[in-house]
Amino acid sequence: MVERLPCLDLTLADVERKHILATLRGCDGNRTRAARVLDISIRCLRNKLREYRKGGLRIPEQLAPRTPKKAKASAALSEEDVAPLCF
Repeated sequence: MVERLPCLDLTLADVERKHILATLRGCDGNRTRAARVLDISIRCLRNKLREYRKGGLRIPEQLAPRTPKKAKASAALSEEDVAPLCF
């Protein structure tokens, strides 16, 4: 019997969303830097984030700058949304 891996149930859109959100988190919420890392325009990134918000994902409009309170600002990105992908 073939064992199914959980990552095989992901669509391409799911993989893209998880990668974008993980990159955004890795850039401490800095959208300009995340767009550069992703090699997409800031406009494209903003549109993707707006689309995710409309789909019900909680993403703050502006993440707080890097301070001790940063953890609260980025907490809206759930671990499930930015969990590492398996390949």
